[in-house]
Amino acid sequence: MSVLEPPIERVNYFNGERLDARDYRAESDYQIRVRRLVNRWLFSPGIARGLEVTRDPNDTHKVRVAAGLAFDFKGREVIVLEQTSVPIYGVPSTTPGFVLGNFLVISYVEQRGEPSSASCQVSASSCGCTISWNGPTRIREGVKFEVVDSWPTDASGRIVLAQLELQKGCELGGIYSQVRKYAMPIKPAKVRAVSLEGEKDIDKDNAKRLLFHVDGSYPDAVSLYVRASKFSSLYYTELGQHTHTITATASSVTKDLAHTHKLTKDANTDQTGDHQHEFYPSQDNLHGGIHLDGFQDRANNIRNTDNSAIIAAGNHGHVIKTIDLDNGDYVDNVSNWTHTHSITASAADTGVTDVKAKAGTSLQYVDDLHIWFDGLDITAGVLQQLAGRDPVKWVPGSKLGDGTSTHVIVTEGTKEIDLLQLVDDCGPGEHTLEFKVLSAGGQIHYNLYVE
Repeated sequence: MSVLEPPIERVNYFNGERLDARDYRAESDYQIRVRRLVNRWLFSPGIARGLEVTRDPNDTHKVRVAAGLAFDFKGREVIVLEQTSVPIYGVPSTTPGFVLGNFLVISYVEQRGEPSSASCQVSASSCGCTISWNGPTRIREGVKFEVVDSWPTDASGRIVLAQLELQKGCELGGIYSQVRKYAMPIKPAKVRAVSLEGEKDIDKDNAKRLLFHVDGSYPDAVSLYVRASKFSSLYYTELGQHTHTITATASSVTKDLAHTHKLTKDANTDQTGDHQHEFYPSQDNLHGGIHLDGFQDRANNIRNTDNSAIIAAGNHGHVIKTIDLDNGDYVDNVSNWTHTHSITASAADTGVTDVKAKAGTSLQYVDDLHIWFDGLDITAGVLQQLAGRDPVKWVPGSKLGDGTSTHVIVTEGTKEIDLLQLVDDCGPGEHTLEFKVLSAGGQIHYNLYVE
């Protein structure tokens, strides 16, 4: 407890109790403190009623303040019981209608008065002290009016009633009441409304975690709506790292065996070796020294008489100019033309480098969805609440999803889930909602309202 705020206490009366001024003061202080605490916690500092400022028709250097009530920052009542004439002062305005400062304020004061007409002193030898039996008999509450040049703080205890415009001779020029500060009821703190919605693909390895904050006060309602749909197909366009292993046997039949061979231009054959070709002309052609193919005949070596005789030739080669090769032909039903190739190989890795692609069937709809609140599984309570509202669609033993598109969580959703009935504390601060599945996966849509 703060040293500035002593404990609230009152006198405990009993028969035969001896009471002194201290006891009566404690009783009075109790009543005053409690009342002022109530004032402070129910109203902000300011004018509660009355205290209007008007001109004093009898004096241009005064204003009148009507009866009324105000509260200061300590909850003390600032009371004016009847209309009061108040002298004014301040800084005259150099421009008509323009006022700088000159705030008329009111504040709480009290004074002690009416001293006791009789007094005496009693010596208390047992405690070695003297008790005085005299002093002021009353504490009078009052008010104080001032004109200040700047806006007062709440801690000063001053409450602004008006702003005064003064002329050169300090006569009242105008009264501006728009600056008056009124006491306002302090409403209980309200929770700041929160509305969250979204969707999320989940599976057994990837839950949805939703953080939200309750601010201001305890909420009147925290409602959750959940609906399921099919897992997004966009996921399957982003493949993880994977490898294709190729093991296969390929068979083929070549039906067209036609082909050609290309020879190098001006190719030469191998030389044939040393040999001769002889030509022997007939008797009728011996005259004149006949030459044939660059070789001279030999007249005296005649062996026959026809024109087909051959003469000797030397060592030589043949230059190939052109050659024709047959393209071949296809003969049907030749089984040994059919052959096979055995292939065993692996393709290079593709996709991202640090995540392996998953094998198996694609994810569809959630199966056995679980809802957690601040680390506590509240699924059983959710199902009980849903069954109590609609026992036909949410029969005992139901789950939040069964992996199909026909489950009620897909076709209709859960409708409203009242979380305040299921959790112990949903007060101001941070809270966590989690959506998890134990197997398979799917997409969920959620709406959360805090108000």
